[in-house]
Amino acid sequence: SLGEDTQDFRQLVGKLERSGYGVFSRILSCAKYGVPQFRNRLIVIGVKDNGRFEWPAEASESVTTRDAIGDLPKVEEGATQNPCPYDKPITEFQRYCRRSVPLEETTLIYDHVARRVRQDDMEAFRLMNSETKYSDLPESLTRYDTTKYVDKYNRQAYDKVGRTITAHMAKGGYWYIHPEQNRTFTIREAARLQTFPDHFRF
Repeated sequence: SLGEDTQDFRQLVGKLERSGYGVFSRILSCAKYGVPQFRNRLIVIGVKDNGRFEWPAEASESVTTRDAIGDLPKVEEGATQNPCPYDKPITEFQRYCRRSVPLEETTLIYDHVARRVRQDDMEAFRLMNSETKYSDLPESLTRYDTTKYVDKYNRQAYDKVGRTITAHMAKGGYWYIHPEQNRTFTIREAARLQTFPDHFRF
């Protein structure tokens, strides 16, 4: 549902149709098309002179968080080395992300830096797996109201599609705790989940 945007959407479609376009629209789950995160997007296609359009087939398998970031080197919380050494891609998705990296940089990864983690949060991370809710943590490790912030902290699961990366990740970073390491996602890990190629610098 488009909610408050429904009227704007109908006006857009009307303008396109009056201009001679055939309009095809759907809300698609990007995870069904090779993006390793849950992200639904309204896609609108206009084809001139009422031409035909076929929606592409969904991928047979999802790209998991492991598929996206499993090749990245282990780094500690607060890591600032940039670039850092990189071995090689393992999955098709990782090869896709590496495809435009200059030859002289194939053994390097940029922006694989991590924010610092408070000591009490580090203790909380150590107790968490991908099923743990913030409200499951001991009271001594929760500084927010656990009735309002049930999922304030969220350790991602390697073998699932990642949580949608938000624009305010710097403030909501604890939604993106690494599947195995006791830290939040690095810039590069967040970029990978959004399908930014590795040559793209932040």
